[in-house]
Amino acid sequence: MEVRDLLVLYQHSLLLGVLLEMEVRDLLVVYQHSLLLGVVLEMEVRDLLVLYQHSLLLGVLLEMEVRDLLVVYQYSLLLGVLLEMEVRNLLVLYQHSLLLGLLLEMEVRDLLVLYQHSLLLGVVLEMEVRDLLVLYQHSLLLGVVLEMEVRDLLVLYQHSLLLGVVLEMEVGDLLVLYQHSLLLGMVLEMEVRDLLVLYHYSLLLGVLLEMEVRDLLV
Repeated sequence: MEVRDLLVLYQHSLLLGVLLEMEVRDLLVVYQHSLLLGVVLEMEVRDLLVLYQHSLLLGVLLEMEVRDLLVVYQYSLLLGVLLEMEVRNLLVLYQHSLLLGLLLEMEVRDLLVLYQHSLLLGVVLEMEVRDLLVLYQHSLLLGVVLEMEVRDLLVLYQHSLLLGVVLEMEVGDLLVLYQHSLLLGMVLEMEVRDLLVLYHYSLLLGVLLEMEVRDLLV
């Protein structure tokens, strides 16, 4: 059958309440052929997410292009469908998108929510520190209040030093971070050398240092 016919068959099977009896492998092949023939996939986003899950259960590597998965992700938000992909898989998707030179088309809000869920699930964030810093900057540009916990930002700060990445956060933001850490009763985990460098930059930028003298002496 032509791919067009198979897609129409798929739609009718849903209308008739018939469970699709094609193997996931076959559906992925159908999907690929539909792209080759220039046929726009007419499957509902809900069905694609279910297909994605079954492919993982069957140990089939997802053969959809990253561009297509990002489009699926966006449509799922428009339809109010909660993304049913595991956080680990989304992080892998994020990494592949960088390898392919694709600009991540997920909203910053969604990435921050993803970050939080990854902590709840005990998943170690596999995003590079550079990418998280870029995410931080975009969140400021979009006026999104950073929803990462101060503890997580401090850990991020430490990793950035270990990786030799120059912290690209504004001094103003670091001072705010410092203040929040005091409000939460957390001992600042930044090295004294780093605080002194921060102090120098604050003078260069004309930012009044809002740290207490007691803290600077410590």
